[in-house]
Amino acid sequence: DRFIDCGRYHDLAVVGLAGLFEYEATEHPDGAVLQILEAGIRPILAVAESHRSIERVLMLYDGSMESAKAMKHVAQSGLWPEATLRIACFDHPDAESLVDDAAGYCHAHGFTVETTTGTDAPDDAALAEATSWNADLLVMGSSAQGVLARVVLGSTARHVLQHADLPVFLHR
Repeated sequence: DRFIDCGRYHDLAVVGLAGLFEYEATEHPDGAVLQILEAGIRPILAVAESHRSIERVLMLYDGSMESAKAMKHVAQSGLWPEATLRIACFDHPDAESLVDDAAGYCHAHGFTVETTTGTDAPDDAALAEATSWNADLLVMGSSAQGVLARVVLGSTARHVLQHADLPVFLHR
């Protein structure tokens, strides 16, 4: 409750990546993670146990409003101004156009930008791309369509948060 109360006055919530799921809180309607997300606390930066400097940021982008909000928040916040961004879109018919538009937006905000697309499902491709590109941070949006964690988070966001070993910036 205190975390939620403080969320009204802060621009970013930072939580431990492992702590999000270690007590299976997302499996229960009253779990802390669900309460935080349902209260509208966003964005969330889920950090790994060990510190790493943020020099390479992988952004998952699918053209949705949620992924656009995540991209815009990172571009406008100035949290990692020297980072190289890689915008990735997986399993989308307009992937090339989407990443080109997103790259233009981020480039206009002063970032060095790369793009990549693929046909694999985002659940599988996101973490593989983060590993192969040596990303320091993964940025993604998340849908907010229901009460249960897999719906509140979205299946890709849930999968990434449960399996990532690097920090994840999640905007909902």
